[in-house]
Amino acid sequence: MVDKKNKRAIIKLSTQKHAGAGAKGVHTMTRTTTKDEEMKALSKIWDIVEGLGSDSYLAISTGGGIKMRVIITDYTHYESDTCVNGGNYSFTVLYRQIADDKFEVLHSTSSELPYCQLCGSFYQGSCHCGMEHPDVVDSATVDKEITRARERLARGEELEIIVKGIIVED
Repeated sequence: MVDKKNKRAIIKLSTQKHAGAGAKGVHTMTRTTTKDEEMKALSKIWDIVEGLGSDSYLAISTGGGIKMRVIITDYTHYESDTCVNGGNYSFTVLYRQIADDKFEVLHSTSSELPYCQLCGSFYQGSCHCGMEHPDVVDSATVDKEITRARERLARGEELEIIVKGIIVED
């Protein structure tokens, strides 16, 4: 399938409860164009998730015009009837590529309570973390977090892992 309008490739792993399609370990991928370089990059993403071609989840350079986003959402204690203000929240960490080997880290939750997107903590009034900008980590750190999340997913914890390659127009 060619999706030139959305210009993205998505690999999604999730537990059965939150998989949308209803199958445990769902893998979806949207190919964006037929250019050789981009198709090779998208093929790498697929191989990585399937465990066929690389020991790194992010073994893809931005030289081909692709920026990576990794989203890990923890639904372990999530309950739909109490996910906003009842204590059973989901927690999400977004790793957004900003340079070849640099990812900014942002946090969010399903809760309506004040939550710091920079440090990932609830707060009253204002957050005491003192951070003015997101943390920046390297791709090895993101790889480790994906590995940990996949291990937790394999143990039956309620997680969703999304790895996106977004084509950036020059």
